[in-house]
Amino acid sequence: MLATPTLASDAADLIARIAAGGHTGVFHSCGGESVDRRGLALRTVEAFGPDGDLLDFGQPPDPGFPVPHDTRLDATATAAALGVELPDLDEQPWRLERSMACTT
Repeated sequence: MLATPTLASDAADLIARIAAGGHTGVFHSCGGESVDRRGLALRTVEAFGPDGDLLDFGQPPDPGFPVPHDTRLDATATAAALGVELPDLDEQPWRLERSMACTT
């Protein structure tokens, strides 16, 4: 499965910028890099340091309904319209860590 992950706070910031700027049209509020689930798990382990050997990969359980395989989005037009840089998968874990530190 492929997706373009983002932190909810980053998506909210993009949406707020769209609303504040009076922009209209279609905007994708997501991160700057797409990845599969395995790649996201490995990158997260790399960022936070737990033992990657503890990861166990296999088929996800069947939810009982169709799930799309590819939900990737390209937000480069959104970033250009808003004058922002989209975080990649190396930056997102650090943003998450910072946001968690602010709430404790």
